[in-house]
Amino acid sequence: MSNPLQTTREWAEGIEDRRKTALVRGFAAIGCPFMFGFGVVSLLHARWALAIVLLGGTALVAALALTPWAARYPRRISGALAAFAFLLGSYLLVTGGHAGTGMYFSFTLSMLMVIFVGPRAGLPLMALYIGVVTVALLSDAPFVHPYPPEHALRIILATISLYLVVLTSEWIRVRSYDSMVLTSEDYRRDSLTDPLTGVLNRAGLEHLLQEWPRQGDATLAVIDIDHFKRINDRYGHDTGDQALIKVSQLLRSHIKGRDAVARWGGEEFLLLLPDTSLDGAICLVERIRQQLAETPLEVDGQKIALTFSAGVALMRPGDDLQSAFKTADKALFNAKEGGRNQVRSHQVPSSGPLS
Repeated sequence: MSNPLQTTREWAEGIEDRRKTALVRGFAAIGCPFMFGFGVVSLLHARWALAIVLLGGTALVAALALTPWAARYPRRISGALAAFAFLLGSYLLVTGGHAGTGMYFSFTLSMLMVIFVGPRAGLPLMALYIGVVTVALLSDAPFVHPYPPEHALRIILATISLYLVVLTSEWIRVRSYDSMVLTSEDYRRDSLTDPLTGVLNRAGLEHLLQEWPRQGDATLAVIDIDHFKRINDRYGHDTGDQALIKVSQLLRSHIKGRDAVARWGGEEFLLLLPDTSLDGAICLVERIRQQLAETPLEVDGQKIALTFSAGVALMRPGDDLQSAFKTADKALFNAKEGGRNQVRSHQVPSSGPLS
């Protein structure tokens, strides 16, 4: 069964995906009109190369951002737009666009490269961008706009400075975001797990069941440590805590796949077995009962016998947790009335020795 604690990270990733989707669509909504307008102007003035780049870029961005792809694959689309910003920014800065004014737009595009992919992926991308631009502007290649030497150097330094500012800002944002996620996970863990035993608590199990796809029968076992109050009174609450931890660890060692164990309250535990028949669940709980009875709790050199009584009930797709719990609890009551240290169900009279 899926761990409810994992949903915090999934929730956080969902927020990040929605942020990227909004960023992609915002860039398209603002950038496409600008590129289209300048592309048309370039076309009217017979600046064919610049017109093709800008109008082609408009079509590409619109195709990527204004379709369902942006919401379905936000990270891939963000990466593709970062690559597009890299190419367009390099082109405008190196060629100068129209009369050397392309460099002004290249600054915005260089910032977007980092914002689209984040600081980790943005670091090598921006380093490559700075390297390409530096080599081009300091060369005598015929396709490079003839910036004055002092301008070329200042353009490179301004690009590096702008990159460092954006990188620092994005790094702080990511670190803050990660800290909030970790804090949220801590709060969520505290609210869904039992602090003593580490298993799910009542709220955790109920949350788990809300997200559980009910496709078939399941079984529910209610397990209650026998004479737990007597253990607390005779040996102290610390020993009682050790008994709870021992039982919870034993239960966890026997679950697999989608199974779940929760501390329902006090000395009572619930074992949820989605892929186990009623007979199989009875056999499993009986094995756990026998193992517990054969391995006493050792505290300060003392061996303390531990046993439990259990009630097992079938949980059909239409049943809720409370109805299944009531059925299993009735079987647990019968187990206690029958002498404790045994497993019973609402269909099978008894399982295990009476004592």
